[in-house]
Amino acid sequence: MSPRLLGMAMMVGASLCFSGMGVSFRLAMEEGLPIAFVPFARSVFTLALIAPWLLRQGVAGMVTRRPWVMVARCAAGLVTFQSWMYALLLLPLADAVSIAQSRPLWAIPLAALFLSERVRRDRVLAALVGFCLEHDIEWIDCQQNTRHLASLGAHEVERKAFTTWLDQVTEKAAPSWQFNSVYWDRVSRLR
Repeated sequence: MSPRLLGMAMMVGASLCFSGMGVSFRLAMEEGLPIAFVPFARSVFTLALIAPWLLRQGVAGMVTRRPWVMVARCAAGLVTFQSWMYALLLLPLADAVSIAQSRPLWAIPLAALFLSERVRRDRVLAALVGFCLEHDIEWIDCQQNTRHLASLGAHEVERKAFTTWLDQVTEKAAPSWQFNSVYWDRVSRLR
C-alpha cells in the first residue's frame, strides 16, 4: 500500500475513532463525570497503553532536545482537549464534530507557516471543496475550467442557471446574528 493511501486510511480510521470518543465523552459527562476529570481519565488510559514501551525504554525514551517545545505542545493539547469537552457538552454533537472537521482548513496555512511545508493549489482547492461539501455549500463560482476542478466534481453551468440560483439564494432571509445566551448560561452553571 502506498504511503499516501495508508495515510488516508489512517485519517478515516482516526475520524471514526474521534467520533466514537466524542459520543463516549458526552455520555459520560451527561451522567455526571466532571469535565476536568475527563483529560485525567484519558491520560491514565493512555499511560496504561504505553506502559510496556516506557518500562522497556525507561526515561531515556522520553528525552528530547527541545523540552520546552514539548511542554508547550502538552499545554496546547490540554487546553484544546478541555475546550473540545466543553464544546461536546454545550453544542449538539453534530455541530461540534462539524466544526472540528474544519481543522484541515487551519492545518494548511499553519503547516506552511510553522513547518515550512510547500502548499500547492490543488491541496488548497481539495480542502476548500471538502469543507464546502461538509457544510452543504452547493455551488462554488470558480471562474475557470480546469482538469483538476473537474476531477473534484466541478462542471460548467450555463449563465442562466447560475443567475437563477443566485437570485434564489439572495432572496433568502439573512441569518439572525443576535446573541443567544443559552450556551453562556450553561457554561456559567458549570462553575
